Amino acid sequence: MFYRAPHAAATCYSAPVMSDVAPPSDLSALWATRLQRALIQHRHPLTQPAAQHVAEALWNGREQPLAALQTLLTAQGLSLDAAALRGVAWSVLGVSAPQASGTGPTDWTRLTGIAELHDLTRPGEVVPLVRLLSDERWLAPDLLQARPWLPAATSAEDVLLGIFDLEWSGFLTHLGSVGPWVYAAGVADIQALAHAYGGVVRLALAHSQADLLAAAFSQVEGEGVPSLLARLGPLAPSADLRADPQTAAALLSAEQTFWAAVQRQARQRTDAWAARRSGG
Repeated sequence: MFYRAPHAAATCYSAPVMSDVAPPSDLSALWATRLQRALIQHRHPLTQPAAQHVAEALWNGREQPLAALQTLLTAQGLSLDAAALRGVAWSVLGVSAPQASGTGPTDWTRLTGIAELHDLTRPGEVVPLVRLLSDERWLAPDLLQARPWLPAATSAEDVLLGIFDLEWSGFLTHLGSVGPWVYAAGVADIQALAHAYGGVVRLALAHSQADLLAAAFSQVEGEGVPSLLARLGPLAPSADLRADPQTAAALLSAEQTFWAAVQRQARQRTDAWAARRSGG
């Protein structure tokens, strides 16, 4: 069974306080590469050493990423308007095509409903399904996010086959137009996760992009995949450069709670299937 839903001015601040803690080297290199690409689109090229410096300093100023990024780019002789600055910040987090916000009523059904649903009943269905979803770059990382016991550096095909072996048949589901991919045993499980994710979406879009950026930048990326908050962030209202630390912490906690629920379902299904196979 397959279902796919139908598509449907900057303020200057004083420099934020930054620490001297070095970021993970692979993460700073990734951020530097993304930063260079984003700035080229705005006709503001930055050398690799300069981009690396900005990325490392941005890590230390990630509690106020917009303000930090503005300060760091200004020091490089680059000046961006507020919209461009936000776009570059989201690009650093891997959101390659930020969407305009505040242009109309929020389509909650599109953002929180089931965008796609695939019923997997036997292993032979995995390969054609992975081919169908070959453009879904977050598919494997999302599924692995809830299953830290699976090997990390594997293809989407290997991930799904591994899940099928441990959990057996289920539904591969895409929650919302920019949301996560999940694998669940039954419809009730999917509904529970959709409800939980809907809560994350509504909380996120009730706050500003500055708050969402602060929450998203505080997470160390796995495999270069942006968090749920980063994927939602460009849809949130724009505001000034400053984030509220308490709001950012609440947003981060909401995403972590969602992933904990997904992992709990996966663990329960894995244990239940193992017991069934062993005759327990």
